[in-house]
Amino acid sequence: ATPLAVGDTTDENQLIVSATVSDPDPGDQVRLQVEVRPVGTPFTSVPTHTSTAVASGNPASHLVQALDDDTDYHWQFRAIDQDDSTSVWTSFGGNPESEADFHVAVPEDPTIQPLSLGQFRSDGSTPIDTGVTTDENRVTLKATVEDPDPGDQIVLEVEVKPFGTAFNGAPTLESLPVSTGQEAEVVWTGLADGSYHWRARAKDLDGNTSNWVEFGTSGVDFIVDVP
Repeated sequence: ATPLAVGDTTDENQLIVSATVSDPDPGDQVRLQVEVRPVGTPFTSVPTHTSTAVASGNPASHLVQALDDDTDYHWQFRAIDQDDSTSVWTSFGGNPESEADFHVAVPEDPTIQPLSLGQFRSDGSTPIDTGVTTDENRVTLKATVEDPDPGDQIVLEVEVKPFGTAFNGAPTLESLPVSTGQEAEVVWTGLADGSYHWRARAKDLDGNTSNWVEFGTSGVDFIVDVP
């Protein structure tokens, strides 16, 4: 019910797109198709989402989920009837495609936490002490993740950078979802020789995220030196 004006920001990682659809055949059922892309990614005229069918002259809507945080989006839409006849694609907003139709900025949730961060060799159990060199180009990064909602599934996001390169808030890897209180892990392979630092945060399936937590104390977390 709450509209987003062109260029507005939403604090959720999902939104509803809606349009009234019509067809000259009065008995036809019509669906709304949309293509939602980050700004900078051109449209392909391949739908990313399709609504359920409604009678001609009625509004059709669809919930677009799993939108990326801190991202600008643009989108276009068309109608498609039960015989798969379609309208032309129409770009939403009437603004240039280099500008955002909407922006996603999900606030951090301090009640979600990554705890007990750890870094390990490829076996997943041998720890790599802070600042120590590993002779493998593969590391396992782990953390226990917690959420006050007991039924939530949570993923661990990590941001790994060469030491000396600042963090920018873009996750490098994401774990599979686990239940609150469980340990989540990510494995990064193909690391080039050099020094690295990393940080982690927890994210629930509604897109709510914790604060970023650094593994070390602003120094080198691990060094890769493969013989």
